Amino acid sequence: MTCDPTGDLVVSEYSTTEPSAYFSLIPTTRDGAIISEPALSIWKPRLPPGWVALGDFAQDHFDAPRSGVLIVKDDPTYLARPLDYEKIWTDPDYGSAPIVTFWRPIPPKGYLALGCVAEINGVKPSLDRVRCVRMDLVRPGRAGARIWTNPPGYYDPDTARPASVWM
Repeated sequence: MTCDPTGDLVVSEYSTTEPSAYFSLIPTTRDGAIISEPALSIWKPRLPPGWVALGDFAQDHFDAPRSGVLIVKDDPTYLARPLDYEKIWTDPDYGSAPIVTFWRPIPPKGYLALGCVAEINGVKPSLDRVRCVRMDLVRPGRAGARIWTNPPGYYDPDTARPASVWM
């Protein structure tokens, strides 16, 4: 699939025929207990050389991913590393790890971040983790379905904000 009308920005749907070969699970359990009800699992794509992600993959169950995720051939003509990340939500610490934090890439001027990432224990993601897309290549769209909302009383300890995850 190609996003750019000139055919130069190469985008591919990453296969899920062997999920463990293509994705790494971001832990969302503590001592075997599910920390999110309803269910939420977050997966980091394992990328072939020369390819980058636009964000992590989230779904509303704990099984291996059943659908693909878009990855992009790394090309500085169309893509840029984020300048930094903004912490947008951290799950409450109830005394045992891991603590999951959601991060939004901060794009350089003229670029857009099209996804977010998750890390455990408050670790800020590497600037090489995702890419931002040149703004003139992006078209308006609509978010998909909401797949997760934090349970009542389960708010970010720093901001007291609730959180939602959308496809």
